[in-house]
Formats: sequence, C-alpha cells, structure tokens
Amino acid sequence: SDIIKIDYPKDANSSTNDAELQITAYTDTNTGTPNNPDYSPTLIHAAIYIPIGGTKEAGLDFTATYDDSGSANSATISYFVNPYTLTLSFDNTKSASASESFNLSNAGKTVIGMGLTATWASSTAKSSGQDPTALSGYVQLGKVKFDGTVDTQVQNPQSPNDVIKISVSSDGASVGQVKWIQDPNTGEWVPYIVYNDGNTKDKLEDKFADLITALQNYGII
Repeated sequence: SDIIKIDYPKDANSSTNDAELQITAYTDTNTGTPNNPDYSPTLIHAAIYIPIGGTKEAGLDFTATYDDSGSANSATISYFVNPYTLTLSFDNTKSASASESFNLSNAGKTVIGMGLTATWASSTAKSSGQDPTALSGYVQLGKVKFDGTVDTQVQNPQSPNDVIKISVSSDGASVGQVKWIQDPNTGEWVPYIVYNDGNTKDKLEDKFADLITALQNYGII
C-alpha cells in the first residue's frame, strides 16, 4: 500500500529533519450530493516517529460511517501519545439501540474506561425520543470494573436492587456485587459493594471518590 511520508525538524532547536509523519491509510466518501459533493473521511491511519525510523511517539487511528443525511452514525477515534492511548467510539447504526465508550490506557493497560448501551422497545421509540427500556454499561478504574444493567420496565420495584444490577470484578475475576441497603434511621437506600464472602462491604461512593480523583489527575474533569 502507498505510504505518505513527511520529514521535518522535531522542534525549533533541530537543524535537520529528524521526525517523520507517516500516513499509511486514508479513505473518504461523498456525504454531500453529486452536484454538491462534500467528502468526509472513513479511514485514517497516521503516526509520528522520532527519530526517523525510531520510536512511535504519536498516532491517530480513525474509522467512521455516515447516514443518508451525511452525519456520522458510527466512529472510533484513537489518539496515541506515547505511552498513552485515548479511544472514543459511538455506534448509532442499529435501529433500536445506541452505544458509546471511552478508554484511556497506558502501554495497553486500561487506566480509566467507560461504556454505555441504551436499548429501546422499537425503532419508532428510539427515533421519537422515548426513554430507553434498558441500559447496560461499565466503569473501569485500573483493574477494577463495574458492569451494570438498568431495567426500566420493572413494575412496582421495592428497592433499587430490583431495577439495577451491578457486578464488580478485579483483573477479570468476580469480587462482589453492588447492593442497595436501606439506612434504618433515614430510610435512604445506600449503595454498597458487597464482596463475595457475603460479610465485607464498602460504600460505593468511597470507591468512586478514587475514580473522580483519577479523572481529575488526568485532566478529564
């Protein structure tokens, strides 16, 4: 395949071309009309190497599809700045569901990740803006991952546990579940991580304080 290479000085102090931009793939499609074309990218692979032929220091990987109106209905974008990769994606191509995700990794290991999928009763329900019938998703901080579902169709739920199901894993192994426990004094339902031994538990808000701190440290919030 064809590769476009552009050599240039890596910074203002360089007197030679010691960095290289490589574009290894590019395709696009007409998202306009035959008489008024408007071309949008469907595939991009690009990377910067410093020195030339040396370490990959930055990169961009992009894929997208478009609907009949020319709007993107799915895309995955990955930005790489050695050693971090930030990946964002969404998929709105299915008639009765939609999903999106976010992942920040360091040398291939997830630092922070989030994903959400919404499901509707029908394509009409989705297109008319009705509330989804179910939600599923995850939040990951390092090795710890929360996988959850929300069933909005449960009739007369007695507690949040009837509607929301969340499992907790660490490095792929199950460690417990999130359960709502009613405070006997206030009547408030408080979410806890109840570990697999059935006795040990932690308040969920305490664990998510770590997530918020991590997001702040990476400048995400």
